[in-house]
Amino acid sequence: MDSSPIRFQSILCFFAVFLGIFIFFLPEKAVGNEKLMAGLTRYRENYVKKLNALADEAERNGFNEEAEITRNWGKPTEKADEIRVSPLPKEFWERKEDSFSDGKKSSSEKKSSRAAASSGQKKKSSGGKSSSVGEESNLKKRKNDSEEAGGSDSARTVRSGETQSGQKKKESSAGQKKLKAVTSKSDWETQFRQLRMLASNDYLRFAKRVVSNGHVSLGFSLLMQSLHENPDNAGARKILGYQKTKFGWETEFEAQKRKMGNVWHEEFGWLPKKYVKKYEEGLRFLNGQWVTAEQDSQFHSTIENGWTIETGHFQIVTDASLEEGVRVGQELEKLYRVWKQLFLNYYATESQIKALFAKETAKFMAIPKHRVCLFKSHEEYRDYLSKHNMLVPGSVGVYVSRNSQGVSCFVAGEEDMETMFHEVTHQLFAESCRTNPKNGNSQNYWVIEAAATFMESFHDTEEGAHAVGGFDHSRVRAARIYFNNSKKFVPFEEFVRVNRSTWQNSPQTGLFYAQACGMAHFLVFFDGGKYRDAFGRILFDVYSGRDTLETVAKHTGVSYEILDREYEEYISRNAEEIANFMIRD
Repeated sequence: MDSSPIRFQSILCFFAVFLGIFIFFLPEKAVGNEKLMAGLTRYRENYVKKLNALADEAERNGFNEEAEITRNWGKPTEKADEIRVSPLPKEFWERKEDSFSDGKKSSSEKKSSRAAASSGQKKKSSGGKSSSVGEESNLKKRKNDSEEAGGSDSARTVRSGETQSGQKKKESSAGQKKLKAVTSKSDWETQFRQLRMLASNDYLRFAKRVVSNGHVSLGFSLLMQSLHENPDNAGARKILGYQKTKFGWETEFEAQKRKMGNVWHEEFGWLPKKYVKKYEEGLRFLNGQWVTAEQDSQFHSTIENGWTIETGHFQIVTDASLEEGVRVGQELEKLYRVWKQLFLNYYATESQIKALFAKETAKFMAIPKHRVCLFKSHEEYRDYLSKHNMLVPGSVGVYVSRNSQGVSCFVAGEEDMETMFHEVTHQLFAESCRTNPKNGNSQNYWVIEAAATFMESFHDTEEGAHAVGGFDHSRVRAARIYFNNSKKFVPFEEFVRVNRSTWQNSPQTGLFYAQACGMAHFLVFFDGGKYRDAFGRILFDVYSGRDTLETVAKHTGVSYEILDREYEEYISRNAEEIANFMIRD
């Protein structure tokens, strides 16, 4: 489950871009504090200058690879219409011998590192504390800095150029330390880490400050930027629900599994540690005894006796195979992580979010694990859903809500991942808050489908990050073709009137789905994401049944006429790319 150091380094670069889009393009009114916005921009520019100065120093002394890594750290590489979320490493950053190379050291480098570490442990200052001679002592100091940052109060003055009185202070700590000569790879790594540790602390303070001002999306992106700089920032990790154990950074669910003697296996999921070897040899533990994999499969040949796979947020029952259930579980956990970040202000109130960032106790509604059934054949899928009066003809995936909790059903091997992401997104929204079962029956049904079609775009990048969005995604592309070529568009004021029944029985269903997806991308990405937080609030009102025909205008703060014009501006970009395409309804 862990990434290699160099892969992790390249993955994390993407956080910088998401942050950059917010900082440089988010309108002033979205932040509501011109001085804070200026401080953020100034801080970011100063930090990039420090990175480039270190890169120049490394290059002057022949450390070209290290110079390139340092420069790339501050460069945006993400697309403007895409959000990327990197998987956080489980191992501790300070335990890595060499986080920025291919992980290999020459024998002379290893001896030098051991000698320096040994010297650092033996050498004491007059006050009885270790001097920062070896890399280990530097890492311990930085670890303490990180933990101290986690204790910062959200009202604490941001050190990036703004005080509470509005007076400019000295530049932040990321720019205070004088650059030292880079005469060895260790010199470079020490300074690179120090810059990032200090930046991580500052970004966390920024995150707390903007969240206290009510700006969730920006605050969360700054939180992730803090972890981009230092994956071991204890304060940032705690906000995300991680705890520090001897195994590394773990969620409460993972830590509980460990305490029970279980370990995670990529093929078989959570297993008692003592079972792993036998499972890898082809045996399975069933009803108190060891059996062959074939015997195990025969026992689990129906969904009623299927394998049950538990992940942090899902319970998957399948009669396809244990391995297939584990694979799907991992995909859904990745989807959940992106969904949770993007729609934080859907399932959490403003007071809960502020408490979370202020190191207070935030009380959330207890949510049962989301249930998923994965069938080995389409015939079994159809028979099961027909028996329970849940069948959608021609489907290979569906979410059906019954009473307080529903279930998502799919056909293994036939599951279209976009269909799975679409249906599970419906499930996450329906089961993460108290919702009204009649939502969308009167108006605003497009909002429900907009979020689900948006999350269809979820994918893993080549670098290993998890991403959503993309102006070339098939649904958005269809919305662009409808608008620019077919000249088909339902204005906002009319679209909000479409209810569930009209949607499902209209001859324009294809247009409706495409436009809903286009509008979701518009709300998330237009003008640096100025309507992103509004989208979460709109979704909450619709799912809870509190919405009216004016809900979208209310939360965006503009008229439907203005939204129409802005949507046209967004969806008409690069129209020449799809000039020769048409859609036949």
